[in-house]
Amino acid sequence: MDCHGAATAAAAKAHEDGKPVSRFVTASLTVNYLTPTPIDAELTLKAKAVEIKGRKVSVEMMLLAAGKVCVTGSALMIEVKESSQPGCDSG
Repeated sequence: MDCHGAATAAAAKAHEDGKPVSRFVTASLTVNYLTPTPIDAELTLKAKAVEIKGRKVSVEMMLLAAGKVCVTGSALMIEVKESSQPGCDSG
């Protein structure tokens, strides 16, 4: 949920800004386990950016097993400032 939420935030922000994908970190993550997730079913993980405010992106997610929702979640993801990203000159 965490990694998929960060990737969704990055893609949504890049789409909105028309710029290359940047890195995001997790500010908060809520996970709701609704039912046990079977180990013998195909899993689908879906996420959607629901709000973008500056460097903050709110994401809602769900995990399905054989089409049945087993887990839901929400996350607040924060875009890492360019000067904080590895390989960038903080100069």
